[in-house]
Amino acid sequence: MLPTRASLTPWLVAGIFVAAIAGAGVGYFAGIDHQQARDAREERLVQRAVDQASQAAGRAIAGIRINHTTIHQELQREIQKETVYLACRHSPGGLRLVNEALSGTIRPGAGELPPPDAPAR
Repeated sequence: MLPTRASLTPWLVAGIFVAAIAGAGVGYFAGIDHQQARDAREERLVQRAVDQASQAAGRAIAGIRINHTTIHQELQREIQKETVYLACRHSPGGLRLVNEALSGTIRPGAGELPPPDAPAR
């Protein structure tokens, strides 16, 4: 006796489902192989670029020549004079303070600060 259409439908659906799962698995693992091959190719390209850059840098460094030379030039001199302020006018007390500061002989107590003001409220 031949199977009927109704009895084949569940087996047909199950077969399609198993084929789809198998196809997805094969595609997944083929994709992994493809990705690994792409990564390996990129890594080879990066390594080749690094090697070429290293060789170019090595050639450039090897091409550097060091020359030791003595420079014979005339010495240039600039003479600076102390600035004298002739037009500067001080009061006698200010002149005394300036002279004390320049000579380093400041009177004791001359550097004290006045007491602070009362705090404002």
